[in-house]
Amino acid sequence: MKNNYKDVISGLFIMAISSICFYMTFFMKKLTVMAIGPEFMPRLVFGLMFVLGAIVFISAIVKLKKIDKNDTNESESEKTKSVLKTSFMTLLLMVAYALCLAQIGFLITTAVYLFFQIMVLCPKKKRKPLLFGVVSIVTVLIVYFTFRDLFQLMLPEGILG
Repeated sequence: MKNNYKDVISGLFIMAISSICFYMTFFMKKLTVMAIGPEFMPRLVFGLMFVLGAIVFISAIVKLKKIDKNDTNESESEKTKSVLKTSFMTLLLMVAYALCLAQIGFLITTAVYLFFQIMVLCPKKKRKPLLFGVVSIVTVLIVYFTFRDLFQLMLPEGILG
């Protein structure tokens, strides 16, 4: 029963922390006059965190209502092993991404990271490598041009210099 409420608590915790941090962005000092001030990105990030926390919370409530009392402990242990494996693979991918970003650059490293992260998170029966590759490349290009042209921020160039 205790495991069933983890997502509910996590969702509430994420919403609370993001609300506090969002509120704190109103006290950031503006040192220059720009269209987009220093509070823009933190507000965007914490706003999105709140939305994602709400999604986690709502989906957990819906899941709690649908719990089947006939679940066996064996299926729970298989799920736990799967979650641990996925978490470990995600951690490895994040470490590799952080180590390679400066040397290889944002475009290549992020596209490769996204591709493998999607592969890790997707169930084996539903994997579509071609689609995942296209999604990774398109996402990286959108992020790159958004930061370069809209925010006028340069991302690590790496070997593409």
